[in-house]
Amino acid sequence: MTKAPSPSSAKTHSSLKPVARTRRPWKGEEDRKLESYVSSFGQKKAINWKGVACHLPGRTAKDCQKRWKHALNKAYSKGTWSIHEDLKLREGYLLFPEQWVKISVHVGTRSNDQCSKRWREVLDPCIHKGNWSLEEDRLLLELFTSLQGIQTGVETPFLLSLSPLE
Repeated sequence: MTKAPSPSSAKTHSSLKPVARTRRPWKGEEDRKLESYVSSFGQKKAINWKGVACHLPGRTAKDCQKRWKHALNKAYSKGTWSIHEDLKLREGYLLFPEQWVKISVHVGTRSNDQCSKRWREVLDPCIHKGNWSLEEDRLLLELFTSLQGIQTGVETPFLLSLSPLE
């Protein structure tokens, strides 16, 4: 008995490797269409991203959602964070630890992704921003050495050419 192909297999070659899509920049006309379709759903209703993508050839639901959320949605600020936003983020984190949707509502001007990233990369008091200690250098080198031969994505010849830590 043969098994019917799964929906995900329809997007693969015979080798079952995913088909790579070529990334292409958004055009002004696409942005205008996307804004129009999103506004037709209203601010309070859930947006049918698959339905929106049907009107934008070559764009997936995820493409449309990301473009709207990260570039076109004027409800969220983009760019440099203000001191007030940082204070609201700290306050929100104390009230709702790791609950990024609630924190973003508390901040009011940033998305949950923006809040999470700002916390993890800038505001988290656990982040050590100074120089690495000799012990941290030693542990990193020890871990790297123990992983040699394992596919890590790190270029071994380059790292081995560096002078030893003193």
